[in-house]
Amino acid sequence: MCVLRAVALLALAFPASAHLLRLDVVAALTHAADAHHVPAPIVAAVCWAESRLGTAPRYASLCGVRVHHAYVRSDALSADLAALSLRRRRAECGSWPRALAYYRTGRGCSSTDPTRYGARVLAVARRLGWRP
Repeated sequence: MCVLRAVALLALAFPASAHLLRLDVVAALTHAADAHHVPAPIVAAVCWAESRLGTAPRYASLCGVRVHHAYVRSDALSADLAALSLRRRRAECGSWPRALAYYRTGRGCSSTDPTRYGARVLAVARRLGWRP
């Protein structure tokens, strides 16, 4: 996905945060999605759920990524690790809802999703143009 198209879609989907969007974050998301063959709207939606794409006050990690129980502070590395994890979870679980629940909880493909994280992320991804 072209970075300018991604910025435009994000700005249209979330107009209240549009003035806070950073091109380096959008570029990191689209690069990570392309590198790991994950739909860019899925990666962007996960990062939106985790940090409002870096616009949330005092966010710990762009995409909620932790390594050895410490949040990954680099936005580019966080996006890259998130896309890699999402690709692996999707291949392992067979569906995006299960892959997203696994991503969020770390408890495997059969874990329950009481907070409806997967459904919420997929709703955002649809707003960004993703079609299953």
